[in-house]
Order: sequence, then structure tokens, then C-alpha cells
Amino acid sequence: MRTIPTLAAVLAAIAIASPAVSSAEAPQQPEAAARSSVPEPGDPEARRQMLNAQQAQAARKQVEANSASEAHHDAAVALNEMATQHNDVLYSDALTRNSEARQDYRAERKEWERTNPYCWDGDAAKCPADPVAPPAY
Repeated sequence: MRTIPTLAAVLAAIAIASPAVSSAEAPQQPEAAARSSVPEPGDPEARRQMLNAQQAQAARKQVEANSASEAHHDAAVALNEMATQHNDVLYSDALTRNSEARQDYRAERKEWERTNPYCWDGDAAKCPADPVAPPAY
């Protein structure tokens, strides 16, 4: 831990060697003080009204842009909701068709097993092909 005392000594030497600058020594700019006391050229009331009108115009444009953005967002949300509902209906239909296909397969398979006892007895020559199973999802 030798570096901490050495570092402290270096920082102390730098602090002693660097001159302190006070705000009293900072040069004053008399021109800036004189310029601030000079009245504005022209009619200050007319300038105020012009600046207020510019600010009001900018605010109106911002409100219009915000309204357009909000309408665009609302339309996008509505389209997304419609697409989600459409996809939900498609998915539900696919699940229903799959469930019906599986029920049909189970019924066909039971009928096949009932009408083909040869398959259970090991007589492959008399055993017809199994019913086709629905695709697995």
C-alpha cells in the first residue's frame, strides 16, 4: 500500500503549485453590461406580439402533428386488433378441424380393429392396411 501516500504527496504538490483563480480576478466586460441597458430598437410591444404569434403558430403545428400521429397510432392499433382477431379465428378453426380429424380417425380405427380380427391373430395376409392417421401438429 505504498502507492496511496505517494499519490497523496503528488496531489498535494500539484495543488500547491497550481495558482488559484478567484472570481474577483476574472476580467469584466464593460461592453456586455452597457449593451444590456440599451433599449431594443423598434416597438417592443409589436415585437412581443410578433414573437407570441410565431410561438402560437408553432404550437398549432405541433398540436396538428400530434393529432395526426395519434390518429395514425389509433389506426395501427385497430388494424393490429383486427389481424389478431382474424388469426384467432383461423387458429380456432384449425384446432376444430384437427380435433374432428382425430375423432374420425379414432372411430375408423375402432371399426377397423372390430372388423379385422385377422390382424390380431397374426395373419398378415388377410390383414388390410391401417386407416390413415391425421397429421400430427
